[in-house]
Amino acid sequence: MSRPAPSSADDPAQRLSRLLFWFLFVAGSGLIITAALPYPTIRPLGDALSRDGSLDLLTAALWAALQTLLAGGGIFFLILAFLIRRYPRTVFSVLKWLRGNLTTALQNLPAETQAALKDGLHSLRQREFWLPALLLFLLGLILRIFFVHVPMEHDEAYTFSVFAVQPLRLGLSDYHYPNNHLFHTLLVHLSYRLFGIQPWTVRLPALLAGSLLAPFGYWLARRLYTAEAARLAGLSIALAPVLVDYSVNARGYTLLALFTLWNFTLAVSLSRKGNSFLWLLLAIFGALGLYTVPVFVYSLAMVYFWMAFIWLSGRLPPVRRATFPLALFVSGSLTLTLAGLFYLPVFLNSGVSAVIANQWIEPVAREWFLPTLQSRLSETWQEWTHAVHPVLVGLYLIGWFAGWFFHRRLSTLSVPLQVGLLILPVIVFIQRPNPWAKIWLFLVPLMLLWASAGLTFLLQTVLPLRWRKSTLVVIALVMLAGSGIWVAQQAPLGEKRFGDVEQAVRYLKNEVQEGDVVIITAPEDAPLWYYFYQYEVPQELIRRDVPFRRAFVLVSTAHQQTLEQVIRERGPDYGFFDFSTVRRLAGFGHMDVYLIEADHQAIERYYGSSAP
Repeated sequence: MSRPAPSSADDPAQRLSRLLFWFLFVAGSGLIITAALPYPTIRPLGDALSRDGSLDLLTAALWAALQTLLAGGGIFFLILAFLIRRYPRTVFSVLKWLRGNLTTALQNLPAETQAALKDGLHSLRQREFWLPALLLFLLGLILRIFFVHVPMEHDEAYTFSVFAVQPLRLGLSDYHYPNNHLFHTLLVHLSYRLFGIQPWTVRLPALLAGSLLAPFGYWLARRLYTAEAARLAGLSIALAPVLVDYSVNARGYTLLALFTLWNFTLAVSLSRKGNSFLWLLLAIFGALGLYTVPVFVYSLAMVYFWMAFIWLSGRLPPVRRATFPLALFVSGSLTLTLAGLFYLPVFLNSGVSAVIANQWIEPVAREWFLPTLQSRLSETWQEWTHAVHPVLVGLYLIGWFAGWFFHRRLSTLSVPLQVGLLILPVIVFIQRPNPWAKIWLFLVPLMLLWASAGLTFLLQTVLPLRWRKSTLVVIALVMLAGSGIWVAQQAPLGEKRFGDVEQAVRYLKNEVQEGDVVIITAPEDAPLWYYFYQYEVPQELIRRDVPFRRAFVLVSTAHQQTLEQVIRERGPDYGFFDFSTVRRLAGFGHMDVYLIEADHQAIERYYGSSAP
């Protein structure tokens, strides 16, 4: 006797589709309705959910950004609900396929981790890989060490004095100013706690990341191009003045460049062979890059766009074509999830808007965007090419275009990595940011890598073998000689390493007494805060709300400051000073040091007592 066919109510596909349909329909409708609420309506609801009755992080600007996300999410959920309702069995089969592939990936993770590490160690054992990489690292490190004692700049000094020197629970949750490159701040905190407060310890994370760019650039180029192209690429990255400058500036930008090289190396490997561990590394490096500076989203967009283009162009093996988009989606989702977890202390302490809706990332007005973009691109080009001879700039430009147009003849990749650049103009014109030159530093190693590949290809095509090698040697020697001259002219050696602000602090250390205050204004204030830490000068001297006996006022002639201006901007009330006592004590470059007595009667009337 045959069994009766199961009713539709007993069909697992039908039951699951109904549950998913109603869940997505209700969720999508709820998101769209919520997105339609105006800010005056939603703010009281947020206040009611807050412990103290005031949800300050929910600003009008943040709500405007969230409305777009909520509406987009709601529409997406409703589209999924419609597809599930229309094609329940197909959706059920897709879900089973997804579960099977994710389960297989997790099961294969230990074995694929071992295989990836084995391949990496095998490459490191090969002399043609590890020896040039080691020499390039040492060359880059030595060159950068010559500049590690340049005078402390405002942004890096601010990072240290306001964020890195604090306990980690405070430094990694305070985002009142996006100057705080969080992962870099963590590394700087660990460095100075281990080695003390010196310029090289504060700059150590940026220094090491910058020194590692050359060997990893060489490694990536070696996998894509010839050994000659890889050596020229590594040498170019090691000697590039712009990369040297950022390597001795305690900011997170060289970390972004290093993560970019790592991610593109992983992307190349994943385009050739699937590996769950490499997908996991791609997510981790992406999350750490975002945790360093959110503008790393540009680098991630390049990597994922290139990988998506590989898939869309049909250049993957048929066996991987079906699972590749799933791996891309899971890796990208994991990247955002990890980054969100890293930023959780900031979200709780400073608010979500501090990261995604602060004043420094607001879109530029449409009428000003193109002029601003033109100006920033000009600044970026000047920064990339400063201290580089125009002939070398011209050669590398020719090599860059050759690397693009002759890609199929010089690379083992079916799709050039340069394709990733195509997504950047799209993002920029949609977002309309103020694109400062520093946010594009992550592109410099890639640009040099592509230019080196094109240049060696042209030499290989035009010149005989013996002349080609001689020409590359000449180019390398010219670059090394130019770097030597640059070091001799610019490196802060001996007394040259003491900048004007540092000299002023060294002078003040022996002059200040109890009851004194020190007054200084931007942009020299942050370097002074740092040097106070380095030379163990009490930070209390900078306070402006205490009775004082004498005031040391530091005036920058380079910024056309005056004594009165500095006092009005950063000093105690103007009426607390006896200006008849003003005298100039010393000058250090553009920093003039003045001494002025307090009006002791005014101090006593206001504070009830005179200064100590």
